[in-house]
Amino acid sequence: MDIGSRLRRVRVAKHMRLKDVAEAADISISFLSQIENNKVNASISTLQTLANTLDIQVADLFMQHETSDIKIIRKEQRRNYKGTDGITESILSLREGSALETTIIEFPPKSKIKIKAKHEGEEFTFVISGSINVWLDNQVFKLNEGDIIYYISLLEHTWENTENERAVVLVTNTPVSF
Repeated sequence: MDIGSRLRRVRVAKHMRLKDVAEAADISISFLSQIENNKVNASISTLQTLANTLDIQVADLFMQHETSDIKIIRKEQRRNYKGTDGITESILSLREGSALETTIIEFPPKSKIKIKAKHEGEEFTFVISGSINVWLDNQVFKLNEGDIIYYISLLEHTWENTENERAVVLVTNTPVSF
């Protein structure tokens, strides 16, 4: 990735507009746009000012991504845990130190995770196939294929499949719990 693309990626990730960054760096919007699109080369001092504005190190603009920044998990590489109730959890491990954890949970017909979880963080459940009930505190939400529910993980939560067909969900949460 080039310097301009890195600048744009950081700016967008920080939800900053071209105008805001250009004004803070005391350059024109068009000049910043040209830098981001690699139409012009910025001086080191301009890059330093932009890096300061974006709260990053100027060296970050020149560094290649570490291979640890990108992780592919092949199906056969997943860590799978199968409970006595037939429920299978596949942990999609991310890089060491990641705050994000994603799990695929496969529910056989008429199955339920009996333990209710409650922890710091946030979570969402996406139904890949089938239907699932998500219990949050003492409230139940019926989700069908393609539905997503987001919640604060401090709510006591669990999942159940009350149907006669298998259900598969993708759960993403912070912080890492496995």
